[in-house]
Amino acid sequence: MSAMSTRISAVGQVVRVSSSGFQSRMAATGVVGNMICWNRETVIAMRQRVETSTGMDWQVALCRTSSFSEYMLYGIFVREERLIPCIEFFAKLLKVLRSSVTIASGQSSRNKVVRLAGLTADEFRGRTVE
Repeated sequence: MSAMSTRISAVGQVVRVSSSGFQSRMAATGVVGNMICWNRETVIAMRQRVETSTGMDWQVALCRTSSFSEYMLYGIFVREERLIPCIEFFAKLLKVLRSSVTIASGQSSRNKVVRLAGLTADEFRGRTVE
């Protein structure tokens, strides 16, 4: 495993990201740059996510992570966090659990492919066509 893959995997574990293709998606798009401005509210939310996901103080959780990049942690958190409203919208619309809805592709574009588990095609049509 390359150093980049190790860091991406470590960040994914700390913020509990489990979407399919996560590692290849992050490696392909990159989140490290020379000058990155961090938003204070986003950092606070990211810190809370790390604490909730790991069950420990964020500093302890990151110190126990063998290899990670703070730039990747922030970038991945921002990318994955902004998908939550989309997932919540479809879960509410279709009356399913949030865990049944995943973004299959288009995470960073306006056009997305949404994967839905637990409904047949007829059930889906019945809940979307009124």
